[in-house]
Amino acid sequence: MVETLSDTSDQQRFDEMWLHLTPRGATVPYNVCFDPEGNVWVATKGGLFKFDGERRTTLWERKNMFPKKMAAFPQVVCYRNTIIYTCAEEQDKTTELRFFSLNGDTLREHFIDGLIISLVVSNSGEIFISKQPVGPESTIFKQNGYLVVMDKSGRFLRFSQEGDFIDQLAEIDAYLANGFCIKGNAALMALSGVVLDQDKRTICDDWLEWINLDGSSWKKPRENKKTHT
Repeated sequence: MVETLSDTSDQQRFDEMWLHLTPRGATVPYNVCFDPEGNVWVATKGGLFKFDGERRTTLWERKNMFPKKMAAFPQVVCYRNTIIYTCAEEQDKTTELRFFSLNGDTLREHFIDGLIISLVVSNSGEIFISKQPVGPESTIFKQNGYLVVMDKSGRFLRFSQEGDFIDQLAEIDAYLANGFCIKGNAALMALSGVVLDQDKRTICDDWLEWINLDGSSWKKPRENKKTHT
């Protein structure tokens, strides 16, 4: 039986990328956040990186020497003027919990048994962590009193706090986005996948990209691009 051809984006999205992470050493991004100064922090297997929110230049970095040894799901959250970051080596099964100033200075650090896979901070500063995935197929974000869920099929779904489905806000390709944060009416996504470069070579690539939460989809722009090439 012949499989139906995938309509996902198998090419590098150079035209759509907001920030190409792979050349910066920010390999396999999992989480992204903004600080009060408008700069972007990205947690990756390659380490923690701070980028200028306008010029997109690298302002600060804390690289991991052996990215392939790092566990999945490094986290980064900004609470007021503090960056909270977690990372771990897969074999050690111990998570580093580090607090940085906005300049990248280490404020304090702790070690937690087990591998953390999610971290959030309440408005009052309470930190909540998870070691076991409730649903490994999705990421949840809060927006204006609603819950926005990104599942692995690439859909951004909005729910009420009571759990009622409201609508679909956007759709990208499956299995590319690892995490996102919302600013205004758009989501900044951390993406990673196997794609074809301009020379038709298969490579692993990592990048940040915006999508508007207004019903936007990758499919229509891709179709328009194909008709003009």
